[in-house]
Amino acid sequence: MQAETANSASLGLTYQGDAVTFTLDSYRIAIDDRVILTSNAVNRASYPIIDQLLGDSTAQSVRFFTNGLDTTTTGVEAVLAYQLPEQSYGRIRLSLSGQYSKTEIDAIKIPSLLQGLEAVLLNHQEQVRQTKANPKYSATAGITHQYGAFTTNLRLNYFGSYTLAHKPPPRPLAIKIIRVKRLPI
Repeated sequence: MQAETANSASLGLTYQGDAVTFTLDSYRIAIDDRVILTSNAVNRASYPIIDQLLGDSTAQSVRFFTNGLDTTTTGVEAVLAYQLPEQSYGRIRLSLSGQYSKTEIDAIKIPSLLQGLEAVLLNHQEQVRQTKANPKYSATAGITHQYGAFTTNLRLNYFGSYTLAHKPPPRPLAIKIIRVKRLPI
């Protein structure tokens, strides 16, 4: 394995007024040779090359880390904050932030010895884990109250939906009903 390499670019805007601040940032991060864990669906019975690699061991399947992907993540983040005028009860600051990000797979890279097993080593479940297991959207609303040396924070967080891919069971589940006859005592 080798170290991942990343190239990133970002662009941001900032506004700061007397009571209001606003920031907007966009970014793009390209990761080459991303380290991933392969799927565990690689068994020796189905793939002769795996059987050959496992040799005389009693292992039935393999799962390993590899530089298996090139990915690109793009996103945008915004933060708005408002400082209320100071009062006898202290200072209150309101904030609202949100973000959107998306990760895409640019290339699947498999060791040359295992060429042809891309769909097995990085199956649908593992691809979903890399691209959709984190929410695309999130937001936070907050209130900070400060009175002298005492500070309190209240934050509400929202995380958008995400996807977890699970392998289907090998066969449909069946329920067997067993009737028990009570014997007279």
